[in-house]
Amino acid sequence: MRKSNIYYQHQDLFDSQRTVDELVDDIALTLELDRADLNIVASAKGSVAGRLKIRLRDGTELDASLGDAGLTIPSSASLQSMEIGPIRWALVIEKDATFRSLLTSMFWQQAAHGEGLLVTVGADHTCPGPLLNPFDRLSCGNGFPSRNHVMAPQLSEDEIDDLLYFARVGENDDLAESLAILAEREKSSQADILLAAKNEAKSTTLHMATGNGHTKTAQALLKCFDSRPKTEKQAFLDEANEHGNTGLHWAALGGHLDTVKLLMEHGASPALANESNYVALDLANLNNQRHVAEYFLASAGMLEAENGDQGLAQAAATVELAGDEEEKAAEAA
Repeated sequence: MRKSNIYYQHQDLFDSQRTVDELVDDIALTLELDRADLNIVASAKGSVAGRLKIRLRDGTELDASLGDAGLTIPSSASLQSMEIGPIRWALVIEKDATFRSLLTSMFWQQAAHGEGLLVTVGADHTCPGPLLNPFDRLSCGNGFPSRNHVMAPQLSEDEIDDLLYFARVGENDDLAESLAILAEREKSSQADILLAAKNEAKSTTLHMATGNGHTKTAQALLKCFDSRPKTEKQAFLDEANEHGNTGLHWAALGGHLDTVKLLMEHGASPALANESNYVALDLANLNNQRHVAEYFLASAGMLEAENGDQGLAQAAATVELAGDEEEKAAEAA
Protein backbone atom coordinates (compact mmCIF):
# COMPACT_ATOMS: atom_id res chain seq x y z
CA MET A 1 0.00 0.00 0.00
CA ARG A 2 1.22 3.51 -0.78
CA LYS A 3 0.84 6.39 1.63
CA SER A 4 -1.26 8.23 -0.95
CA ASN A 5 -3.84 5.43 -0.71
CA ILE A 6 -4.07 5.91 3.04
CA TYR A 7 -4.53 9.66 2.63
CA TYR A 8 -7.22 9.53 -0.06
CA GLN A 9 -9.19 6.81 1.69
CA HIS A 10 -9.26 8.80 4.95
CA GLN A 11 -8.93 12.48 4.01
CA ASP A 12 -11.05 13.42 7.01
CA LEU A 13 -8.31 12.13 9.33
CA PHE A 14 -5.29 13.80 7.73
CA ASP A 15 -4.57 17.39 6.75
CA SER A 16 -2.14 16.34 4.04
CA GLN A 17 -0.05 13.47 2.73
CA ARG A 18 2.87 14.84 4.74
CA THR A 19 0.93 14.01 7.92
CA VAL A 20 0.66 10.41 6.76
CA ASP A 21 4.41 10.40 5.99
CA GLU A 22 5.32 11.63 9.45
CA LEU A 23 3.06 9.15 11.23
CA VAL A 24 4.26 6.19 9.16
CA ASP A 25 7.92 7.13 9.67
CA ASP A 26 7.38 7.57 13.42
CA ILE A 27 5.75 4.14 13.70
CA ALA A 28 8.43 2.45 11.59
CA LEU A 29 11.34 3.99 13.50
CA THR A 30 9.73 3.29 16.87
CA LEU A 31 9.35 -0.38 15.93
CA GLU A 32 12.80 -0.38 14.27
CA LEU A 33 11.21 -1.46 11.01
CA ASP A 34 11.32 -0.24 7.45
CA ARG A 35 8.27 1.38 5.86
CA ALA A 36 8.04 -1.66 3.58
CA ASP A 37 7.73 -3.92 6.64
CA LEU A 38 4.50 -2.07 7.40
CA ASN A 39 3.41 -2.78 3.81
CA ILE A 40 3.53 0.96 3.14
CA VAL A 41 5.91 1.87 0.34
CA ALA A 42 7.01 4.97 -1.53
CA SER A 43 8.42 5.17 -5.02
CA ALA A 44 11.15 7.80 -4.62
CA LYS A 45 13.95 7.39 -2.08
CA GLY A 46 15.70 10.74 -2.23
CA SER A 47 19.41 11.38 -2.67
CA VAL A 48 22.51 11.82 -0.53
CA ALA A 49 25.93 13.37 -1.11
CA GLY A 50 29.00 13.27 1.14
CA ARG A 51 31.30 10.89 2.98
CA LEU A 52 29.04 7.86 2.93
CA LYS A 53 29.71 4.41 1.51
CA ILE A 54 26.87 1.91 1.31
CA ARG A 55 27.17 -1.83 0.83
CA LEU A 56 24.09 -3.67 -0.38
CA ARG A 57 23.15 -7.22 0.50
CA ASP A 58 23.95 -8.32 -3.06
CA GLY A 59 27.55 -7.12 -2.62
CA THR A 60 27.20 -3.84 -4.54
CA GLU A 61 29.17 -0.92 -3.09
CA LEU A 62 27.98 2.68 -3.50
CA ASP A 63 29.91 5.89 -2.72
CA ALA A 64 27.96 9.11 -2.11
CA SER A 65 31.10 11.25 -2.45
CA LEU A 66 31.56 10.44 -6.14
CA GLY A 67 29.87 12.08 -9.11
CA ASP A 68 28.01 15.35 -9.39
CA ALA A 69 24.43 14.14 -9.03
CA GLY A 70 24.45 12.57 -5.58
CA LEU A 71 23.54 8.99 -4.77
CA THR A 72 19.99 7.66 -4.92
CA ILE A 73 19.14 6.28 -1.51
CA PRO A 74 18.43 2.52 -1.71
CA SER A 75 15.68 0.84 0.26
CA SER A 76 16.50 -0.11 3.84
CA ALA A 77 15.76 -3.74 3.06
CA SER A 78 18.64 -3.83 0.59
CA LEU A 79 21.21 -2.27 2.96
CA GLN A 80 23.96 -4.42 4.44
CA SER A 81 26.22 -1.80 6.02
CA MET A 82 27.13 1.88 5.91
CA GLU A 83 30.54 3.46 6.37
CA ILE A 84 29.93 6.99 7.58
CA GLY A 85 32.31 9.90 7.85
CA PRO A 86 34.25 11.48 9.19
CA ILE A 87 31.51 14.12 9.14
CA ARG A 88 30.37 16.95 11.44
CA TRP A 89 26.78 17.42 10.35
CA ALA A 90 23.88 16.12 8.25
CA LEU A 91 21.45 18.45 6.46
CA VAL A 92 18.05 17.22 5.26
CA ILE A 93 16.73 19.36 2.39
CA GLU A 94 13.12 19.40 1.17
CA LYS A 95 13.60 21.05 -2.24
CA ASP A 96 15.52 19.10 -4.83
CA ALA A 97 16.63 22.34 -6.52
CA THR A 98 18.29 23.48 -3.29
CA PHE A 99 19.99 20.11 -2.94
CA ARG A 100 21.35 20.36 -6.50
CA SER A 101 22.60 23.90 -5.93
CA LEU A 102 24.47 22.96 -2.75
CA LEU A 103 25.81 19.84 -4.42
CA THR A 104 27.16 21.84 -7.36
CA SER A 105 29.06 24.12 -4.97
CA MET A 106 30.41 21.07 -3.07
CA PHE A 107 28.91 22.49 0.12
CA TRP A 108 29.14 19.11 1.87
CA GLN A 109 32.91 19.25 1.49
CA GLN A 110 33.64 22.97 1.84
CA ALA A 111 31.31 24.11 4.64
CA ALA A 112 32.92 26.19 7.40
CA HIS A 113 31.92 23.64 10.04
CA GLY A 114 33.67 20.80 8.23
CA GLU A 115 32.47 18.02 5.99
CA GLY A 116 28.94 16.68 6.26
CA LEU A 117 26.11 14.98 4.42
CA LEU A 118 23.48 16.52 2.17
CA VAL A 119 20.25 14.54 2.09
CA THR A 120 17.15 15.33 0.07
CA VAL A 121 13.71 13.84 0.60
CA GLY A 122 12.04 11.84 -2.16
CA ALA A 123 9.83 13.26 -4.86
CA ASP A 124 6.79 12.46 -2.74
CA HIS A 125 8.41 14.17 0.28
CA THR A 126 9.27 10.94 2.04
CA CYS A 127 11.97 11.70 4.60
CA PRO A 128 14.75 9.08 4.56
CA GLY A 129 14.50 8.38 8.28
CA PRO A 130 15.97 4.86 8.10
CA LEU A 131 19.12 6.38 6.59
CA LEU A 132 19.48 9.12 9.21
CA ASN A 133 18.43 7.04 12.22
CA PRO A 134 21.89 5.46 12.74
CA PHE A 135 23.42 8.94 13.21
CA ASP A 136 21.83 9.13 16.67
CA ARG A 137 23.95 6.18 17.73
CA LEU A 138 27.06 7.29 15.87
CA SER A 139 27.18 10.86 17.09
CA CYS A 140 29.76 11.72 19.75
CA GLY A 141 31.41 14.88 21.03
CA ASN A 142 31.85 17.48 18.34
CA GLY A 143 30.84 15.35 15.38
CA PHE A 144 30.50 11.94 13.82
CA PRO A 145 33.42 9.49 13.97
CA SER A 146 34.39 7.34 11.02
CA ARG A 147 33.13 3.82 11.52
CA ASN A 148 30.97 1.15 9.98
CA HIS A 149 27.32 0.83 10.87
CA VAL A 150 26.13 -2.71 10.21
CA MET A 151 22.41 -3.31 9.99
CA ALA A 152 21.16 -5.41 12.91
CA PRO A 153 20.79 -9.13 12.13
CA GLN A 154 17.23 -10.30 11.58
CA LEU A 155 16.78 -13.33 13.84
CA SER A 156 13.58 -15.30 14.28
CA GLU A 157 12.21 -16.15 17.71
CA ASP A 158 13.11 -19.81 17.19
CA GLU A 159 16.69 -18.93 16.24
CA ILE A 160 17.07 -16.81 19.36
CA ASP A 161 15.58 -19.58 21.49
CA ASP A 162 18.07 -22.08 20.06
CA LEU A 163 21.05 -19.86 20.84
CA LEU A 164 19.84 -19.23 24.39
CA TYR A 165 19.17 -22.93 24.93
CA PHE A 166 22.61 -24.01 23.72
CA ALA A 167 24.20 -21.44 26.05
CA ARG A 168 22.01 -22.49 28.98
CA VAL A 169 22.90 -26.19 28.73
CA GLY A 170 26.51 -25.67 27.65
CA GLU A 171 26.20 -27.21 24.18
CA ASN A 172 29.27 -25.43 22.85
CA ASP A 173 29.51 -27.25 19.51
CA ASP A 174 25.87 -26.62 18.62
CA LEU A 175 26.20 -23.00 19.74
CA ALA A 176 29.29 -22.44 17.60
CA GLU A 177 27.64 -24.06 14.57
CA SER A 178 24.47 -21.96 14.91
CA LEU A 179 26.47 -18.75 15.30
CA ALA A 180 28.53 -19.52 12.20
CA ILE A 181 25.44 -20.28 10.09
CA LEU A 182 23.55 -17.17 11.21
CA ALA A 183 26.58 -14.90 10.75
CA GLU A 184 27.09 -16.21 7.22
CA ARG A 185 23.42 -15.77 6.35
CA GLU A 186 23.19 -12.27 7.78
CA LYS A 187 26.59 -11.23 6.39
CA SER A 188 27.58 -10.04 9.85
CA SER A 189 29.95 -11.02 12.64
CA GLN A 190 29.13 -13.58 15.31
CA ALA A 191 29.38 -10.73 17.82
CA ASP A 192 26.52 -8.95 16.02
CA ILE A 193 24.43 -12.12 16.25
CA LEU A 194 25.07 -12.37 20.00
CA LEU A 195 24.18 -8.72 20.57
CA ALA A 196 20.87 -9.26 18.75
CA ALA A 197 19.96 -12.53 20.49
CA LYS A 198 17.75 -11.61 23.47
CA ASN A 199 14.53 -13.14 24.71
CA GLU A 200 11.43 -11.27 25.85
CA ALA A 201 13.01 -10.75 29.27
CA LYS A 202 16.07 -9.20 27.58
CA SER A 203 18.28 -12.05 28.75
CA THR A 204 21.23 -12.92 26.52
CA THR A 205 23.32 -15.99 25.82
CA LEU A 206 25.80 -14.68 28.39
CA HIS A 207 23.08 -14.62 31.05
CA MET A 208 22.25 -18.24 30.26
CA ALA A 209 25.84 -19.46 30.27
CA THR A 210 26.96 -17.60 33.39
CA GLY A 211 23.79 -18.28 35.36
CA ASN A 212 24.38 -22.00 34.93
CA GLY A 213 28.11 -21.96 35.54
CA HIS A 214 29.19 -22.86 32.00
CA THR A 215 32.54 -21.08 32.10
CA LYS A 216 33.82 -22.55 28.83
CA THR A 217 30.64 -21.47 27.08
CA ALA A 218 30.97 -17.94 28.46
CA GLN A 219 34.60 -17.89 27.36
CA ALA A 220 33.61 -18.92 23.83
CA LEU A 221 30.96 -16.20 23.71
CA LEU A 222 33.41 -13.51 24.80
CA LYS A 223 35.99 -14.72 22.28
CA CYS A 224 33.58 -13.68 19.52
CA PHE A 225 34.34 -10.07 20.49
CA ASP A 226 38.14 -10.34 20.25
CA SER A 227 38.28 -8.46 16.95
CA ARG A 228 35.42 -6.08 17.74
CA PRO A 229 35.56 -2.62 19.35
CA LYS A 230 36.01 -2.70 23.12
CA THR A 231 32.73 -0.83 23.55
CA GLU A 232 30.81 -3.72 21.95
CA LYS A 233 32.40 -6.29 24.24
CA GLN A 234 31.71 -4.11 27.28
CA ALA A 235 28.09 -3.69 26.24
CA PHE A 236 27.73 -7.47 25.94
CA LEU A 237 29.41 -8.07 29.31
CA ASP A 238 27.23 -5.55 31.13
CA GLU A 239 23.95 -6.18 29.27
CA ALA A 240 21.13 -6.12 31.82
CA ASN A 241 17.87 -8.04 31.54
CA GLU A 242 14.46 -6.58 32.34
CA HIS A 243 15.20 -6.79 36.08
CA GLY A 244 18.59 -5.12 35.75
CA ASN A 245 20.58 -8.30 36.34
CA THR A 246 23.77 -8.81 34.33
CA GLY A 247 25.59 -12.06 33.65
CA LEU A 248 27.79 -11.26 36.64
CA HIS A 249 24.71 -10.99 38.88
CA TRP A 250 23.54 -14.45 37.83
CA ALA A 251 26.99 -16.05 38.15
CA ALA A 252 27.38 -14.58 41.65
CA LEU A 253 23.92 -15.69 42.75
CA GLY A 254 24.64 -19.24 41.61
CA GLY A 255 28.02 -19.35 43.31
CA HIS A 256 29.90 -20.02 40.09
CA LEU A 257 33.28 -18.64 41.14
CA ASP A 258 35.24 -19.64 38.03
CA THR A 259 32.63 -17.93 35.87
CA VAL A 260 32.70 -14.82 38.07
CA LYS A 261 36.48 -14.70 37.76
CA LEU A 262 36.27 -15.01 33.97
CA LEU A 263 33.80 -12.14 33.72
CA MET A 264 35.87 -9.93 36.00
CA GLU A 265 39.05 -10.70 34.04
CA HIS A 266 37.27 -9.56 30.88
CA GLY A 267 36.15 -6.31 32.49
CA ALA A 268 32.60 -6.96 33.73
CA SER A 269 31.42 -4.15 36.03
CA PRO A 270 30.82 -5.38 39.63
CA ALA A 271 29.32 -2.03 40.67
CA LEU A 272 26.25 -2.25 38.43
CA ALA A 273 23.04 -2.52 40.45
CA ASN A 274 19.81 -4.25 39.45
CA GLU A 275 16.28 -2.88 39.83
CA SER A 276 16.39 -3.55 43.59
CA ASN A 277 19.72 -1.72 43.87
CA TYR A 278 21.71 -4.92 44.47
CA VAL A 279 25.16 -5.43 42.99
CA ALA A 280 26.57 -8.89 42.28
CA LEU A 281 28.22 -9.01 45.74
CA ASP A 282 24.82 -8.51 47.37
CA LEU A 283 23.32 -11.47 45.50
CA ALA A 284 26.26 -13.67 46.50
CA ASN A 285 25.77 -12.67 50.15
CA LEU A 286 22.04 -13.24 50.26
CA ASN A 287 22.39 -16.67 48.64
CA ASN A 288 25.18 -17.71 51.05
CA GLN A 289 27.79 -17.91 48.31
CA ARG A 290 30.57 -17.00 50.73
CA HIS A 291 33.46 -17.92 48.41
CA VAL A 292 32.13 -15.60 45.72
CA ALA A 293 31.54 -12.75 48.17
CA GLU A 294 35.07 -13.12 49.51
CA TYR A 295 36.44 -12.97 45.98
CA PHE A 296 34.59 -9.71 45.30
CA LEU A 297 35.81 -8.18 48.54
CA ALA A 298 39.38 -9.32 47.95
CA SER A 299 39.28 -7.93 44.42
CA ALA A 300 38.23 -4.58 45.82
CA GLY A 301 40.95 -4.65 48.47
CA MET A 302 38.35 -4.82 51.23
CA LEU A 303 39.10 -8.23 52.71
CA GLU A 304 41.60 -8.28 55.61
CA ALA A 305 42.79 -11.49 57.19
CA GLU A 306 42.18 -10.46 60.77
CA ASN A 307 38.62 -9.17 60.45
CA GLY A 308 37.43 -10.53 57.13
CA ASP A 309 34.87 -12.92 58.60
CA GLN A 310 33.28 -10.25 60.76
CA GLY A 311 33.14 -7.73 57.95
CA LEU A 312 31.58 -10.22 55.58
CA ALA A 313 29.01 -11.32 58.12
CA GLN A 314 28.04 -7.72 58.74
CA ALA A 315 27.74 -7.04 55.02
CA ALA A 316 25.55 -10.10 54.56
CA ALA A 317 23.34 -9.09 57.48
CA THR A 318 22.51 -5.77 55.88
CA VAL A 319 21.13 -7.33 52.69
CA GLU A 320 17.37 -7.77 52.52
CA LEU A 321 15.89 -9.21 49.36
CA ALA A 322 12.66 -7.49 48.37
CA GLY A 323 9.77 -9.64 47.21
CA ASP A 324 10.65 -12.35 44.72
CA GLU A 325 13.89 -10.77 43.47
CA GLU A 326 15.86 -13.95 44.22
CA GLU A 327 13.43 -15.97 42.14
CA LYS A 328 13.67 -13.48 39.28
CA ALA A 329 17.46 -13.51 39.28
CA ALA A 330 17.61 -17.31 39.43
CA GLU A 331 15.54 -17.83 36.28
CA ALA A 332 18.69 -18.80 34.38
CA ALA A 333 18.64 -22.27 35.90
